[in-house]
Amino acid sequence: MIDHNQFSVDDQRLDSTIWIEAGLRTHAVSGQSYYIVQKGDSKRGTLLIKIVSQNIPKFRVLMQARDETGLLCWANVVFAPDTPEREIDAYITRQASNDPDLWIVELESRDGTHPFSGKTLTL
Repeated sequence: MIDHNQFSVDDQRLDSTIWIEAGLRTHAVSGQSYYIVQKGDSKRGTLLIKIVSQNIPKFRVLMQARDETGLLCWANVVFAPDTPEREIDAYITRQASNDPDLWIVELESRDGTHPFSGKTLTL
């Protein structure tokens, strides 16, 4: 059984490239696909994930953030359940234009989860 929480966003020992690609490999081994839309900074790039699932809402966007104590976590960017995908993609494009070091990954997930650990905050 694959532990989908083994690739922590709090692991400061790993470069962005290493832990992102390791998490994505784990995701692929579980039979789910992903696409790296944009590669960011290899050492300190922030990760934005667009999750496409069979659940409602169909699209979910998570971005690395820091909680009130300074620990890395996931910011859940809330969209209405019926938000068109083009509006979600426009949001992601704006984020990418503001942060050239940003990694953008789109992944399919049967249950709406992703292979990276960390608590999720709602924006």
